[in-house]
Amino acid sequence: MVTASTRNLRFHVKAMESIRSPPPSSLRATIFAEQAKLDTVSKLVRSEIMRRVRSKDTRPEMQLRQMIHAMGFRYRLHDKRLPGNPDLVFASRRKVIFVPRCFSLGHRCGAGTLPTSNIDYWKAKRERNRSRDRRNLRAIKRAGWASLVVWECDLRSQHYVRARVVEFLNRKSK
Repeated sequence: MVTASTRNLRFHVKAMESIRSPPPSSLRATIFAEQAKLDTVSKLVRSEIMRRVRSKDTRPEMQLRQMIHAMGFRYRLHDKRLPGNPDLVFASRRKVIFVPRCFSLGHRCGAGTLPTSNIDYWKAKRERNRSRDRRNLRAIKRAGWASLVVWECDLRSQHYVRARVVEFLNRKSK
C-alpha cells in the first residue's frame, strides 16, 4: 500500500536524481553545435573538393542536354552575350534554360539543406546566389527572352521534365 510518506520519498529521490543528471539538453545542443563547426577534412582536402565543383557541364546539365537533343531540339551552350550565361540557349525561339544545382541555391529539396559548419558564410553565399539569379532572370525577360529553370532534383522525374521542356519550347513567345 502506498502512503503519503512513500509518495513524498519517491518525489525526493527523483529530485535528487535530477541534480546528478547529465547537462540539460540546451547545453548538449551547444556542445554538439561547437563540434559540428569543426571540419572533418583538412583545408587542403576541402580546397580540392571545392575546386572540383563546376559551373558548366555538370551532371544534371549533361542529363538535360542529352534528353533535349534526343527530342530533336538544337541549342547553343552558355551564351556569354546573355545575362547569367544560360546553360541552354534556343536563339531562334528566344528561349533559355537554366539548370541550377539544388545545393548552391538552397532549394527546398533534400539536396538543398544548409551545411552544419560555417553557417553564416553559407547563408550569405546562398542569398547572393539567389539575388544574382533573380537579377539575371529579370534581365533575360527585359531583353525579350523567355526562361525556364529546371532544378537538379527535377531531373529525377524524366517524364515530368520532358513534358515541361516540350511545353516551354513549343509555346509561342509573346
